Amino acid sequence: MTTLPPIEIPSYVAGWAIVTDFWEAEEIVKSPAFHAGRMETESLPFRGDTIIELDGEEHLPRRRLESQLFARAALRHYEAQVLDQSIQRCLRDLAAQRGPDGVVRANLVELTRTILLQIAAAIIGLDAVDTPERTALLARCFAPLDAGVVVKWSTRDHREVIREGLAAKAAFIQHFVQPSLQRRRALVANYQAGRLRRQELPNDLLTLLLLLHPSPEWDEDLVVREAILYLAASIGTTSTATTFAVEELDGWLRQHPEDRARLQDTDFLRRVTNEVIRLRATFPAIMRRAIRDVTLRNGRRFRAGERIAIINDAVNRDRSVFGPDADRFNPYRAIPEGVHAYGLAFGIGQKSCIGKGLVTTVQESADTELDRSMVKMLKAFSRAGIAVDRAAELVRAPTAEGRYTVFPVRFDNL
Repeated sequence: MTTLPPIEIPSYVAGWAIVTDFWEAEEIVKSPAFHAGRMETESLPFRGDTIIELDGEEHLPRRRLESQLFARAALRHYEAQVLDQSIQRCLRDLAAQRGPDGVVRANLVELTRTILLQIAAAIIGLDAVDTPERTALLARCFAPLDAGVVVKWSTRDHREVIREGLAAKAAFIQHFVQPSLQRRRALVANYQAGRLRRQELPNDLLTLLLLLHPSPEWDEDLVVREAILYLAASIGTTSTATTFAVEELDGWLRQHPEDRARLQDTDFLRRVTNEVIRLRATFPAIMRRAIRDVTLRNGRRFRAGERIAIINDAVNRDRSVFGPDADRFNPYRAIPEGVHAYGLAFGIGQKSCIGKGLVTTVQESADTELDRSMVKMLKAFSRAGIAVDRAAELVRAPTAEGRYTVFPVRFDNL
């Protein structure tokens, strides 16, 4: 199993009120007295006024609208009609690129991102991401856009991150957003003229936003920023968590070889994904701002305007909640009633991650028959004989998020 680094307070939130207790954190993220949006300015070109930047009465209409993208029928479509084909195609392409020694090697970070690009394109409504060239072009846009969305955590020069992100944004608009919007404008116009029924319109982000676009406070760049946010969110969390899952499973199976027989077992892999998401959060802190003076149930007080950083690694490894081995990977962990298996990694309530149902689900969910994206990828990788390639160099990303840039694997069954 992975040796986890000690819990650190990211420099970005130094000087803020720090929360490391699970129950304090849960109370804060549930409370309307704490807001999540508009707490940073550097990333405004990439996420300004997007759904995660809104609170209260501003947030609810946008969330109701965009929740249609993650209805049960939509999830089934993404998984059965998009993800399955993308996994098969990417693994087939890898098999055709085996090395001179006959071994199929890959950077798992790049592989999972490439697989997930197809789902991101379907959710957003980006047309013609259907050739290796177009997929590669979108992938080149993704990395700097993703870095721009979370620039606060970067350990690089932030000005350089933003410069690269703005260049990628221009390419993203030119090659993907503009032509996709043009087609959807025509479809929406036909719908509004009565020539199309509502169910004949695409169920994607761009179409939904065009239907709402007459709101006077909207500008076209907001549509672009919302698309950028969904691109980053659809790929980044799942790609990172899947890489961590492969890493943690590698150590677990060396100590528990009997569980190799469960690598096609949906329940076991769902436990794996939830435990990894709990243990290895993809971002360092949940940020909140008190909008009035607040006293928590335990007596802790926050002043109006005070900024709070909920340290994910601390609250999700709280021994009083997750047991004395809370800082170790254990897919068989007993979870207290009323606590999510993935901890607070997706938030709770109105500000919880809108797309979490695409990543994973708890065992008690009504959707337990669905594999979800992480489980699907882990099953496919297992069938393909994935193994950590210890002969190659592992490279960490230049960010406080703790993720990788290069995670080398091989596929022994391709």
